[in-house]
Amino acid sequence: MKNMLRTARENKGLKTRELSKMVAIDQALISKFESGERRPTKNQLLKLAITLDIELAPLLISWLKEKIINEIANEDYAIEALKEAQQIILSKIALKKKSSLFLFEKEIQLIEHLKKTANALHAFSNSKLQEDLALTYLYESNRLDGNSLSKIETELILNEGQSIAGKSMHEHLDVINHQEAMQYTQKIIDTNTNLTVAAILELHQLLYRGITPKEAGSFRTTEITVKNNLFSPSTAKNIATDLDDLLLWLNDNVDHLHPLILVATFKIKFVTLQPFKQGTAKIARLLMNVILVKNTMTPIIIKSDADSKNTYMNSLIASMQEEKNANFTHFIIQQQEDSLRYCISFLQAVN
Repeated sequence: MKNMLRTARENKGLKTRELSKMVAIDQALISKFESGERRPTKNQLLKLAITLDIELAPLLISWLKEKIINEIANEDYAIEALKEAQQIILSKIALKKKSSLFLFEKEIQLIEHLKKTANALHAFSNSKLQEDLALTYLYESNRLDGNSLSKIETELILNEGQSIAGKSMHEHLDVINHQEAMQYTQKIIDTNTNLTVAAILELHQLLYRGITPKEAGSFRTTEITVKNNLFSPSTAKNIATDLDDLLLWLNDNVDHLHPLILVATFKIKFVTLQPFKQGTAKIARLLMNVILVKNTMTPIIIKSDADSKNTYMNSLIASMQEEKNANFTHFIIQQQEDSLRYCISFLQAVN
């Protein structure tokens, strides 16, 4: 573990004092982690992994191995105890996965069946399909936030560089900026990079530069209240810390929750933070698709017509008032089903 941390830091060209500021961990502690004198806590390890782009699984395995060795290596019955512990751990993991899937078992079975069909048609590698999905997503996402450009007008701006008469510069920038933000998220997917606070701020900068330049790439600095006290957003001074904690939660649960359950819960948690004065929902939709595609799902496109928008908002609000997020999870699963069916239909038509 110590070599993994040191090598990753050096590959980033960072000094220990620079890394210390980035992760809010004392410089002396980081040096001790790298020398093997001290072992980081799990939260410290996850912060370092995210910041240094270290693959989590091997790092956590190494950390746990050292923790176990330190605790029981000199005990007489260490091997026997490990064997019994293994059985208990396997049972607990199986139970956790089963409980999260139980409410949505039939729906997720259908999703997995549709995924097999889509994979057989090479959905993830078909460039025409991916271009179609990207255009449709960009158009629908902008329209959800009030942009009045049609899908054809959106395509003309993107592919022909045309200016649309009667439409504001703001609406044109919505399209251009959103495309750049989507290209940035694709880079995160292609390089299998962990989501970070810095990456989320960069997304906001890309989306809102030239539109609200003073706010682009920055968290809100004022306190807000939510109508009917539906939820309690982060205080302005705690946004970065709360978002960092959410990303730690995401990395901690990515192997334990089905991607659709994971992404529905992440979306609710992210929106609850309300990190930005403008653009929280748009950023959340982009992040959902990053998580989905990194976990072998198709991107989802939330439609912007009145009925679809009402269903989206009502399911989100309902899940903010319940413990298990069932309403919004059902909504996300349905969106994934719709996306898979669209991909299959598109590819069957062109083939």
